[in-house]
Amino acid sequence: MTPLLNKALEKLNLRVNVSTGGGHPIDESVKKTLFKWLHEHGEELSSDEISTWAKENGWTGEHAKELGELAERIGSGARVQIKYKDRLSKEFFADLLSESDK
Repeated sequence: MTPLLNKALEKLNLRVNVSTGGGHPIDESVKKTLFKWLHEHGEELSSDEISTWAKENGWTGEHAKELGELAERIGSGARVQIKYKDRLSKEFFADLLSESDK
């Protein structure tokens, strides 16, 4: 797992309700926006890798699997509808890039 992907998942854990698998529509938008951005920055989004990371970081088995599958779909170029597009700021992504370089 690259430092950027790892840092992105750590930040995701802080932004969404992990106990519900981030199922709220705003949480769904955050997940989709983050994975779309990662895909656009050349990150490989592997379902197995992300699911494993999620299980190790407090996600239930089913929610971890769903997170990994969503990431892989977006990583393979699938289109997704993002209902709340303004939930992650430019500063969020700038900080993510800065923090992953450390």
